[in-house]
Amino acid sequence: MSELAKNHKPFAVIGAGFIGSEIAAALAMNGKEVFLIENGSGIGWRVFPQDIVDYLNELYRSKGVTVLTHCNIKDITKQGSAHQIIFQGEQTLLVDGVVSGVGVRPNIPFAEKAGIFIEDGIKVNSYLETSAPDIFAAGDVATFHSPALDKTLRVEHNDNAKKMGMIAGMNMAGGCQEYDYLPMFYSDLFEVGYEAVGLIDARLDPKVIWKEEYQRGVIYYRNENIVKGILLWNEWGKIDLAREIIKKQKWIDEKDLETLI
Repeated sequence: MSELAKNHKPFAVIGAGFIGSEIAAALAMNGKEVFLIENGSGIGWRVFPQDIVDYLNELYRSKGVTVLTHCNIKDITKQGSAHQIIFQGEQTLLVDGVVSGVGVRPNIPFAEKAGIFIEDGIKVNSYLETSAPDIFAAGDVATFHSPALDKTLRVEHNDNAKKMGMIAGMNMAGGCQEYDYLPMFYSDLFEVGYEAVGLIDARLDPKVIWKEEYQRGVIYYRNENIVKGILLWNEWGKIDLAREIIKKQKWIDEKDLETLI
């Protein structure tokens, strides 16, 4: 990817979620012409309220990124050293490189063949043991129960992989430590940076508290006034506080969110 970016300019990035938005920003910051293609309403539309999606779309456009929303790709063909993207409706786009940021599936066929229990990923207990004796799993492939959220999760982020891997290793060496950690993740989108923990999903009931509109604030993701996730928008050093709020799983009046963080 970095080698291709050195010598070529127009790039298409497919998907405007966590990975796609980061890659598009990185390419633009390195002087590349970027087309960011999304079949939804824009950058992070599965995560953010629509007004924030609209803000991010315009931020990227101001940085020279062509943001194409509600676009469905029919095919991608090779045209010499370039790639032609064919959209539904037969419009085309010719670029030097294509980056797909549409998500991944856990690589679990080996576990299925071994008879290990599967539930979205490789199901583990609180000690990260699989259904097979003396076999442990951790990281992106592992499905685990989160005590803080009382929900089964599979988390594809760096913090989870590191912490889970460490505890799985300790337990494989004879330890007896439960995985009750609530992992965080982060992203940098030009001058916007955020850290988040818990369930970050626009289908929940998000409440945005701006300290400076679109520049600094907190997004609370709620289910029946119980905070399930928190996203800290250019608000640093407060991820542990956010974890503690989520772990309490108590009803919080909307007006009290103003001073919660």
